[in-house]
Amino acid sequence: MDIELYPNKTLYIRPSEDKSFDQFITNFNQDNVKGLLTLLNSSELRTHSLSFSFWYEFCCEMMKASCFNENFETIAADEILAQYTRNCPFMKGYEYLDQELLKSYWQSISSKMADEFKNFSGDFRSFLEKNYPLWSQVGKIYFHLAENISQSGNPSFAFLATFSSRVSNKPRMQHVPLGRLISDSIDKNKSELLTSILKPLKLLAEQNEFVHSLIESQRLFQTAQLNHHEAYQLLSASEEIRSTGIIFKLPKSWNDRPPQKVKVSVGMSGEGEESFVGFNHLFKFHVSVTLAGEVLSEEEIRFILNQEQKLVQIKGQWVEVNKEKITQLLEKWQKISYLQKEGFSFSQAMRYLGHMKISSPQKRLAARDTSERSEFEFKASDEIKDLIRQLEQPQFISMSSNDDILKASLKANLRPYQSEGVRWLRLISQLNLGGCLADDMGLGKTIQIISLLLIEKELQKQKPSFLIAPASLMSNWQEELAKFAPSLSFAMLHRSFHTEQELKKIEENYRSYDLLITSYTSLRSFPWVYEKTWNLLLADEAQVLKNPSSVQTLSVKKMMSRVRFAITGTPIENHLMDLWSIFDFICPNLLGGHSEFFKFTKVMTETKNFASLKELIKPYLLRRKKTDSSVIDDLPQKTEMKCYCPLTKDQYLLYKATVDELGKQLKESQDDEIKRKGLILKFLIRFKQICNHPSQFYNDDIYDYSKSAKFLRLKDLLSTIASRNEKVLIFTQFKEITGILDQYLSEIFGRRGYVLHGSTPVAKRKLLVSEFQKEASAPYFILSLKAGGTGLNLTQANHVIHFDRWWNPAVENQATDRAFRIGQTKNVIVHKLITRGTIEERIDKMLDSKKSLSDSVIENTPNLNLTELSNEEIIKFVSLDINAYI
Repeated sequence: MDIELYPNKTLYIRPSEDKSFDQFITNFNQDNVKGLLTLLNSSELRTHSLSFSFWYEFCCEMMKASCFNENFETIAADEILAQYTRNCPFMKGYEYLDQELLKSYWQSISSKMADEFKNFSGDFRSFLEKNYPLWSQVGKIYFHLAENISQSGNPSFAFLATFSSRVSNKPRMQHVPLGRLISDSIDKNKSELLTSILKPLKLLAEQNEFVHSLIESQRLFQTAQLNHHEAYQLLSASEEIRSTGIIFKLPKSWNDRPPQKVKVSVGMSGEGEESFVGFNHLFKFHVSVTLAGEVLSEEEIRFILNQEQKLVQIKGQWVEVNKEKITQLLEKWQKISYLQKEGFSFSQAMRYLGHMKISSPQKRLAARDTSERSEFEFKASDEIKDLIRQLEQPQFISMSSNDDILKASLKANLRPYQSEGVRWLRLISQLNLGGCLADDMGLGKTIQIISLLLIEKELQKQKPSFLIAPASLMSNWQEELAKFAPSLSFAMLHRSFHTEQELKKIEENYRSYDLLITSYTSLRSFPWVYEKTWNLLLADEAQVLKNPSSVQTLSVKKMMSRVRFAITGTPIENHLMDLWSIFDFICPNLLGGHSEFFKFTKVMTETKNFASLKELIKPYLLRRKKTDSSVIDDLPQKTEMKCYCPLTKDQYLLYKATVDELGKQLKESQDDEIKRKGLILKFLIRFKQICNHPSQFYNDDIYDYSKSAKFLRLKDLLSTIASRNEKVLIFTQFKEITGILDQYLSEIFGRRGYVLHGSTPVAKRKLLVSEFQKEASAPYFILSLKAGGTGLNLTQANHVIHFDRWWNPAVENQATDRAFRIGQTKNVIVHKLITRGTIEERIDKMLDSKKSLSDSVIENTPNLNLTELSNEEIIKFVSLDINAYI
């Protein structure tokens, strides 16, 4: 079977007696180009005859040129075509073969592959990997590291850099030493091709000092002997090497993987005969040094730690040893082992493990290394592993008597995910751990906590528990407890609910209650609560604890309890230190000290890898989202709409003058940083006020609605809502404008609605919410964002309007979720008013482009440090975009 060439310059294969080739022959004769490409991938055909071998070699030449340049637009070199013309075998029709014919086939094959590549979604190498796998690594620089026994018998390493030049007939990759390739290219004046080939090497040399030294000394271009230290330096650069596209081949005995690491292994097991399910079991840590899971002897440990090099040969294999880290880890864990006379509780053991990940000498590795590559490994019994699995995945917590208790005492039916949440909360309580219930707003965190309290009342037999909530939510808790758990006895520790005499009676009889409730602001008014140890300490809307140094946060953390729970839909409001403060409340020391955690998060942010922190907090944090259909599939849709409003002439002139005034004052305060930051914050509020209405800036109460585009746009929106007899929530951060909005909306709807802000009495807030939830009541509810943005259930509204922006998506989403939550039966439409060309539009774009802290821990929101900008940058940021008004 041969490939023949006809006078019309087409290729032809005569039918073969071997019928297995019939399909290939038919396809080849119908489309020569497609047939030649098939030849590239067929090990059976390429050596079938001299003619097959010739055309295979020719196609290889084209592929080689494409791989070197990483495109299929290569031009056939005349000297190559001339060489193939001269070396053409005596196949039938060889006399018709010339350079023009070969050039034509080269171009046709290139074009065919270029068309295939255009329709491929990946990059050049991915395309080759899928369609021509043997060629995917051609045109690459290779680093080869091999074990080498010198004449003295001392082990060392041989290193060679090569270039993969083509696929041979075998088929296998053909390599050329990089030094020889450079010499040949210089001799043949192929400087352009050489520059392209060496581009990855140049990039690597700029990133890595050791590789740069190999190039400078010319050792990289010849077979070089590396000592242990040099081999380790090369291994340490493996990520950088591979990131530039260079292929790093390790010794065969290593199975092309880095050598095993010596690790400090900490095992955790129970002591005594008591059953673990009692949750009162004591545990002990057992410390050892292991290699590939095998415990090393004292003699082997001493041998390893006495070596100076990072690569050590032991038990016939090379291992990587970080002596400093191993020593530090051993000292730390041996010290802990000495402390455990009787053993640790499960909660103590878990906190030791967690804190080690933050404060250990490997903390930099924690942000970028996997546990497989670290110097520490944790081994636990199957019971403990199963328990941790249940904490991390509540669906695996089995049903128990808890469910029977709730059937008898809870006046509601829990959804499946809520039942799982209650079991998780109870498990956390049994283990004395502390946890954060971080379900999305509107998924029923309150009823899950009430369910836990019912179970605690029946099984824990410890009284009472203590709940702290924002003042605006106290009535909500009062109502929910009375509705869903009438068997729970509770008292409101707040002067809005009781007289001084009644509060004194509550203090005297506090043990008769299952639960006491107070607000964050009122807590310090009752010093006696700090003298007691409570069963559960519950912090609702726990994001208020984000500032660890505030008096409010410190007063909450001073309280004593068996177990602490944080309840919040936004455990991270601005940055990761918010999370630290919440965890410092529920699990002190788990995330280390404040400064330790700050350094830890700095590394994670730099490397954009939050995996280690996610893993650490996973057992203590339960987060479900209402947009996940596996959690809840009967919630209506939420649609967000941005409503852009141009500035009126009055707003435009006032805004521009305020920008000029800011520039002037910034120059005057440039030597006083504290004054400068205060000035910027003050002017940011002024710009917001101007965007709302000039009268809000002047504080003159002369609100001509035509002087604000927001008021005009609001009228259009509300007129449509009113015509459909639907309800709406309007949020603003400014208490002073709520009255004006109330007057304006009452004119549009023809009747008054409700207003809630920080000065609204706590008792009245409950009444307003209750009334609004009646279908035939007020058509609108105006709320200040801080007072009404959390905890309230306002599902009668299916429209939400953010009149001015808070500049923090988490806070805005909390507010939106007053309507978009369980119980909502209508689709929710969210309208965000944004003034064109102003700071509002720039902030909005910035928030859209920075939705998270790059693969964040939960759902982080950007922290906009505008005060850190230079004077020129801040002026540019707040200045009007004239293009918006041309």
